[in-house]
Amino acid sequence: MKDIDFKVLLEMAAKAEDNSREVYDFMADRAKNFVVSDRFRFLADEEQKHEDFIRELYRRFTDGEDLKIPDETPVPMPFITYDEDSDESDLIEQAMEAEIAARDFYMELAKKAKDEGLDGEVVETMRYLSGMEQNHHAILESEYQRMKDFEQFDDYFPGMHMGP
Repeated sequence: MKDIDFKVLLEMAAKAEDNSREVYDFMADRAKNFVVSDRFRFLADEEQKHEDFIRELYRRFTDGEDLKIPDETPVPMPFITYDEDSDESDLIEQAMEAEIAARDFYMELAKKAKDEGLDGEVVETMRYLSGMEQNHHAILESEYQRMKDFEQFDDYFPGMHMGP
């Protein structure tokens, strides 16, 4: 990351946020339980806010130029792959990994911004985003554990869904 221009790194961040938002929207639409659906919708909205923050920072660095999300990035990023046949637990596991990678990426961006003498607001925004990604991981981890607990409950009580 040292040799990559900060603006390019912001483009990469926007691409990752866009991917996460799409996945969370997909999961929200797919969830049968309204509470689970709302939780994924919340995460999708959060990722959109992050992308908006990044776009605004980008405008500041480019004298008003709009950020265009690249098709590819110079550094590999853990994007979440999914389709209609994707298993929910696999998607959540991928999303948890992506959130941790995003957390670490934003911390590195904060260090780079500080090393390059960018204003404190940029450094603090990157740190803030890093913390938010950690929070998203915790939400996903909680949801993942609930899903696993429910699956185990069905194993222990196989007649749970039988009628009277």
